[in-house]
Amino acid sequence: MKGHTRGISALAIGERSDGTPVIVSGGEDGTVRMWNLDTGRP
Repeated sequence: MKGHTRGISALAIGERSDGTPVIVSGGEDGTVRMWNLDTGRP
């Protein structure tokens, strides 16, 4: 998962309200990112 500048400390898998499967990641750099599992993009 490129995008965090430090390690990833938390992950959650789920779906957006439109049914898109996602992973939400929390980084040790203080950021939270949502990743689309269909495309692999944030």
